[in-house]
Amino acid sequence: MWFFSLFKSIILLIPPPLRKTRFLAWVKVSLSYLYMLSESLKIYRYFLHRDITTTPQVIYIERLLNTRFGRNDIFISEGYELGPWIWNILPPVGEFDFYLDQHDSYVFNSNDAETISFIVNIPSILYIYAKNIAAIVQKYKLPGKSFIIQIFYI
Repeated sequence: MWFFSLFKSIILLIPPPLRKTRFLAWVKVSLSYLYMLSESLKIYRYFLHRDITTTPQVIYIERLLNTRFGRNDIFISEGYELGPWIWNILPPVGEFDFYLDQHDSYVFNSNDAETISFIVNIPSILYIYAKNIAAIVQKYKLPGKSFIIQIFYI
């Protein structure tokens, strides 16, 4: 980060005979809004730099979540494959049996198989922040990857 003292720079530009207490106070008040703008620019630059340097690597997403929520127990584990699914097309009420010998009695589609790329494991204390965590992970993950959030109890 760069450091620049606006007040000291202006004081050095004022001729020594004009460096009276009242005039310096007036300069300080006049520069206070500009100083506030420069400080908010520094804060914005810090957060923008943090967002730009974020990579979609899983280990960095894990570190980002732990840093953001002040924890060290959020972790990301390997995903798994769900499906393919089998559904009964027209099940009678209360029956969910599959009869493979009858025509059109079941639907089996390998396109229904879904692969979860990774699992974000969060402690139960952070349950209320699950949507925020999902938004953060959605922002930083690779486009083709999918994830789910699992809550574990300590």
